[in-house]
Amino acid sequence: MLRRFRFLVGICVALVVFVVIVHNMTLRYNKEGVLTRKHSLVTELRTLINNSTAKLNAKSLSSSAATNFLDLQSRTLTSAKHTRIQLLTPRDKLLTGKYISFLVKAFDSRNQPRNRGGDFWFAILHDRQQHFSTSGRITDFKNGTYLLQFYLGSAGDMVLNLNLVYTAEALDWIREIYRPDENSFLWLGTYRRGRGKFAESKCKVHRGGPIPSKCEYGRGPKGMGDTVFICDKPSMLTCDELTYMESYENMNAIIKPVDRLLSEYKFTAYFQRPFYQNNVPVFIKLNVRRSIPGKKTTKLSIRPCRPGFRPKPPSNGYWKNRKWKSLECKTKTWSSSDLYRALAGHEVHIIGDSTVKQWYESINNRLGRTGLRKRKGMYFNESYTNFVIHFHNNRLPVCLGSKIPLQPEMKVFEPELIDGLPSDSECRYFIILGHWAHYGAWTEASYRDHMFYIKEAIVRLLNRCNDVKVAIRSSHPRDHKIFQTRVQSNHWVFWDMNRILREVYADVPVHFIDVWDLAMSFPSPHDVHMPMPCVNEMVDLLMSNVFPTL
Repeated sequence: MLRRFRFLVGICVALVVFVVIVHNMTLRYNKEGVLTRKHSLVTELRTLINNSTAKLNAKSLSSSAATNFLDLQSRTLTSAKHTRIQLLTPRDKLLTGKYISFLVKAFDSRNQPRNRGGDFWFAILHDRQQHFSTSGRITDFKNGTYLLQFYLGSAGDMVLNLNLVYTAEALDWIREIYRPDENSFLWLGTYRRGRGKFAESKCKVHRGGPIPSKCEYGRGPKGMGDTVFICDKPSMLTCDELTYMESYENMNAIIKPVDRLLSEYKFTAYFQRPFYQNNVPVFIKLNVRRSIPGKKTTKLSIRPCRPGFRPKPPSNGYWKNRKWKSLECKTKTWSSSDLYRALAGHEVHIIGDSTVKQWYESINNRLGRTGLRKRKGMYFNESYTNFVIHFHNNRLPVCLGSKIPLQPEMKVFEPELIDGLPSDSECRYFIILGHWAHYGAWTEASYRDHMFYIKEAIVRLLNRCNDVKVAIRSSHPRDHKIFQTRVQSNHWVFWDMNRILREVYADVPVHFIDVWDLAMSFPSPHDVHMPMPCVNEMVDLLMSNVFPTL
């Protein structure tokens, strides 16, 4: 009862202060072009809510302490059914070009308020016809209370979808049990000498010193640093005779490790409903009016794109009639003539997984080269009159399915590939990197190693060439075709990769192409390979960032 009383008192105080804040709040850009507030709503609400809960037991608020997963009580976890949402923005302020805010309070299935944060949510606001949609910015106050904000880019009746993707305890389990386990994904390597001797070995990603009984690939600054791809050393063949690679027992490479860990900790239920991807009931009617009746919405003043990592605005943008409207920086739809002008004289290298291969396809399709989706292989290119576009697939380990032959370039890791680009008189490179979709089962340390040594190679390239442009593709939510991928390809790890990339490249003049919100709010199911209308908007965002003056 005392906790509930404190919660109600805190909410009442928050509402009073919020009305004052929102009445006086204005948006502006500072001289560097960063979106700021004269009064920071998030900061003031965080202070208010934290002050109202300061006397609670500090231990109960901690979400970083190790969890005893076997003794977890499911009825104490966040329940989407019992979670409550409150509209903070006055209804007469629901106007296009403004922001709408909600307060979310997590409750468990006993209808008791949660006193810790850390739950992972998807929040989408859209009109009933889905001509408009946008994702919400969520601020976690670490006490079971969340602030939810959306940009109102269109008028009409709106629908709020709030989805509990993972409970905080499920994320604890991923962080403490699944993610650190190097055996959470295995490969099968085939060693062969001509048409004669062959041997099969288990392989995995490993971080640490050399192991005499293993073949290792990728050690050192030209590879992945202290992280290596290792296989059991065959008795009659050499490590150089690794010829084929495939997921170990195909889909069992995902299924068995996940099932093993879920069974050991009796945790399967926490990746099923009602604890996984369950919608919060929303009974709030929302009608957004035009700021100026009869006229189009006056947009926020958007500055040109520039390199570096900008502070995240309250919204990255929104979809309107199947077009992405960025609020980060000025973008446009790129025609074939625009692409020809931008890419003239450049050597474009797209390096990464099949999601940046989609960017390769989108760019070439606009330039008149079609049918590239069916193209297979680890490397291919398209040449034009005064530029060329290369695609380099991921290095070892690359496959997540059927057996593939190991071409020589697969054993040349990204740093060595980038270091091998000639420093000629032109030296006009446009590098696009996308490393996320194949890394869901990697430990954080190994993923960080891999990204760090790619970054170091990029820094060396920037130092030896005067005209280099570099873009980093972010991750986005994806599909889960089988149950175990809810763990192996979980949304939170992919989301956290964006944090790691921001940290690794923090001081490097690269363009970070953040497509998380763009993909999440696109009006279609999440997929690792989003539909081409969505991909085309990603490419427009890419080109507008890298070539802002065209």
